[in-house]
Amino acid sequence: MEDFVRCVFCQTGTEDAVVRRIQAQGLGTAVSPRMVKPMKINGKWADREALLMPGYIFVYGNRETPSQDLWRTDGVIRVLTYHERDRDGYLTGYDLDFALRIRRNQGLWTKLAAIQEGDYVRITEGALREMQGRVVAMNRHRHMAQIELPFLGETRRIWLGYEITEKLPSDAP
Repeated sequence: MEDFVRCVFCQTGTEDAVVRRIQAQGLGTAVSPRMVKPMKINGKWADREALLMPGYIFVYGNRETPSQDLWRTDGVIRVLTYHERDRDGYLTGYDLDFALRIRRNQGLWTKLAAIQEGDYVRITEGALREMQGRVVAMNRHRHMAQIELPFLGETRRIWLGYEITEKLPSDAP
């Protein structure tokens, strides 16, 4: 089990290279979360993997690694922190739970089904299992739903393929 988890930000499109560099330097296990996304190929829908959070990489370690070592890694723009005086950038609370879910599912988020915009849903499968969010937009043509989820003290919007959710009561948080 990883005792120390951080999130770093890198230039979009360099995630795989930065993951390899972090791991090669022995700074921990790095994961760039991916999602299963339905895509139309040759007129037929097929599931393909795509980046879930472009530019974001989670770093899991069993020992305390100075954040400067991550900062110095080629391609890392910044180690995400909660406030200016937070020099370590270790995830806590809900953010840590979120990162550990990603790790347990090898960084792959599966599809979910949303009922309609404004609905609160609980995700019932994959890395996001048991997380709750609100559907803010849907693209039925592409089989995608945009879900608001809390992350790093803010609300983030993430597009996911929809298939596996459970609608919550309208008064759900």
